[in-house]
Amino acid sequence: MASNLESKLNMLSDSFDAKLASVSESLETKLNLVADRLDVKINSMISNATAEIRRENDQIREEFSIQSQTELQLIAKEVEVVRNNTGTELTNRVQNFETDCNKINGSINEYKPQTDSSMNSLRSLINQIREEVENKIGELANEVRSVASGI
Repeated sequence: MASNLESKLNMLSDSFDAKLASVSESLETKLNLVADRLDVKINSMISNATAEIRRENDQIREEFSIQSQTELQLIAKEVEVVRNNTGTELTNRVQNFETDCNKINGSINEYKPQTDSSMNSLRSLINQIREEVENKIGELANEVRSVASGI
């Protein structure tokens, strides 16, 4: 009878181990799917943000272009009146334009590290959850084995 019970216990233990492995595999698959979906969403958000930044950048460049054209016409008139001050004034305006363009490019480059940081945080969270699930599964397996060995 004890042999029969031990045999049944071994069968139950093997069955539980197989089911546990299946559940673990299923959870890992689901976590990977969630991670993939998050990657797609984040990449979409990055793509949308990048497209918006490009649109804004194009608009700002167009505005700067219009402003630059207007200012260049004014400067050309000033050159006729005051030739000595023209070189300095033109140099200052070009530097301001370059500074503004550098600020715009800095703003564009600012989004990528934030997005990378968010993705790394999400990956870290997913890995932490995965470890917690694996630990819980391990605890459950140990409890089942403990109960099974006590029978």
